Amino acid sequence: MEVPSIFLNNILREGAKKKARSIDLTVGSTPVLRIKNNLSSFEEEILNKDQLDKVIQSFLNKEELDELYKNKE
Repeated sequence: MEVPSIFLNNILREGAKKKARSIDLTVGSTPVLRIKNNLSSFEEEILNKDQLDKVIQSFLNKEELDELYKNKE
């Protein structure tokens, strides 16, 4: 996987280009874009827990990470 910030920028850029309403990142899946109530898989590798953790840690501070892992949201 690319550096987490580059990976996230690529996903966000593609989502903006396709006017996605949301971007879903889930362990065990490729990123999914919601476009006009349709789900579209993004051409990326399947995410594992370590990869998704690195993406999350790249933009949340310690307090936000603690809350995420405690409350699962």
